[in-house]
Amino acid sequence: MDNLKNPLQLKKVLYLQYINLIEEAYNLNQADHAQSDIASFEADKILEQINALEFTSETRLA
Repeated sequence: MDNLKNPLQLKKVLYLQYINLIEEAYNLNQADHAQSDIASFEADKILEQINALEFTSETRLA
């Protein structure tokens, strides 16, 4: 957990979760639209976290 304090490590973990959820949403799209929507929503939330992390990292450097 200590290595997640590093913003780059946290970004990498979040990005992998995002990719997995997008893939899951795509795979569920034909079989179960509701589950696909849920996975897509969760992926969007993770993407917001990634963008916020990038924003805060950039503002710390400035």
